[in-house]
Amino acid sequence: VNIRPQLLRLAEFTDCDAPLHAPLSIKQELESALRFLEGSSCVDTSVLQKSPTPETPTFVKRRTNVAINRITTLEVLYEYPLGYTLEYPETSSTGCIGHLFHMDPDNWEDPALNIAYSRGGRVGRTVSGAVVKCLLLVDAKGIAVECSERHTTCQGSKICPNSDTEELSIPHTKASREDVRDRLKKDRDDRLQYVSPTRDIFLKTSAFLAALQKLGCGRPLHEVTTLSVSEEEEWEAKELYTYQVQRGYRAKEGLCEGRIVFDYDDNERPYVSCEHYNPKTNKDHFHDHSVNDGSYHLEYLEAIISGDEREAAQIEEAVLSLGYGPLADCSTVANCSQQKAYSFPHRDEAKNLTQPLMKRLECSSKFRVFEPKEEFRRACPMVLVVASGPHPHPVPLPTKTPPNVRTKLMELLGMLSEDLPDITPRRLIRHPLVQSFLTSKFPLIICPTL
Repeated sequence: VNIRPQLLRLAEFTDCDAPLHAPLSIKQELESALRFLEGSSCVDTSVLQKSPTPETPTFVKRRTNVAINRITTLEVLYEYPLGYTLEYPETSSTGCIGHLFHMDPDNWEDPALNIAYSRGGRVGRTVSGAVVKCLLLVDAKGIAVECSERHTTCQGSKICPNSDTEELSIPHTKASREDVRDRLKKDRDDRLQYVSPTRDIFLKTSAFLAALQKLGCGRPLHEVTTLSVSEEEEWEAKELYTYQVQRGYRAKEGLCEGRIVFDYDDNERPYVSCEHYNPKTNKDHFHDHSVNDGSYHLEYLEAIISGDEREAAQIEEAVLSLGYGPLADCSTVANCSQQKAYSFPHRDEAKNLTQPLMKRLECSSKFRVFEPKEEFRRACPMVLVVASGPHPHPVPLPTKTPPNVRTKLMELLGMLSEDLPDITPRRLIRHPLVQSFLTSKFPLIICPTL
């Protein structure tokens, strides 16, 4: 059956920039149709792929089928000039890609430190005393010099368990700043699509509830709290959750186990507190009267704390139609090196409101670095980075300061002399020495800043 007329009618709705809201069942049917079309032999899926990564700069040399030893032959070798910064080294799903960097013997900086991918996992290096040689690391006479070899594994990314794992696991072998820019633009468009004061209030309320669930009262133990069997299991699960989030750090013992309650004072003003709190006789426990300042969704706050599942479900269904809330799709992605351990609150399979731990997208892509030993660096000022294996996770955002930029910043800090003890980020940006350096570095930019 020809469905092109229906697709053309659907395309007419994309001309409007306003969000298109529909029941969840409609969205699931559309996604099912997309999966069918993408897997159909009558559709050229190559046109559906994202635009290719920009071509390699002309000042970067490119060679193919280059041997580096008796075992490994590179599919492609890129040769970079002195001072080149490479954040996303190209790799291959069928072999190895080499990246050869020219170095300054007097200012030796490891080019692998610029790589944006989180590296670790299975690591190793040359055993002390072992002789390793690479056919690309040679001196002026063409003789291979002694070098060291170390290898690391990409650590992948972390995603929310409620996100589209299949979409985020699409492998890539090339990446660039343009891909990062596209990802940031998509995230920004998604945020702006549903931006509203109501959304901000609801998200703040969800974050407040997550903090209450994670921390509880947090005050020293004074009164004994009698817990039911189910509540004891919940308390143990919370302790395990906190242990995982805080990377093995266990919370202090002897803390209050009181339940968090939602109540009203004598003036009918709402507040949240520990069940053992009393404004007249016991003020040592947690209490918060700021929930009445208009920045919280009081109906949702009361429904969750009081256990009114019906009211909470109605509110969550209402905000779902607006594109956010615990039932909405999540697109949270974090670099593996980030300390971010959990996502926004969601409903789990048991319909409980939880803040799920981020899920690791494993990656087996490897990086091998061949570097001349220190006594041979002046004779062979080059470093070879070999990348192999695709990355089945989103392109990571750059979070590292390139070594050459970091070195220049340290030089500027060293030149501040007596101003250094009193320096602050604002004073550093406005310091005459920094302003003079930026003006000389970027003469075409008016009032350049860090």
